[in-house]
Amino acid sequence: MVKCQVIKDFTLSRFNEIIELERKSIEQYGKLFIGDRFKCNKEMAEYLLGNNEKGSIVIKIIEVIPGGK
Repeated sequence: MVKCQVIKDFTLSRFNEIIELERKSIEQYGKLFIGDRFKCNKEMAEYLLGNNEKGSIVIKIIEVIPGGK
């Protein structure tokens, strides 16, 4: 597992795959806003770190949790 913080607003079609979402302010399903924090698997973190079709980096890693996927 990887704990992340959003650095750029974005929508996420796989929103249901993130866990322990901590909202900074606005609550809107499917959309993440600057300052929101959440946990996800390594594959999702790599996608959000630029390994996507647009090459967009929308998160920063806060913590890598040992023993997770």
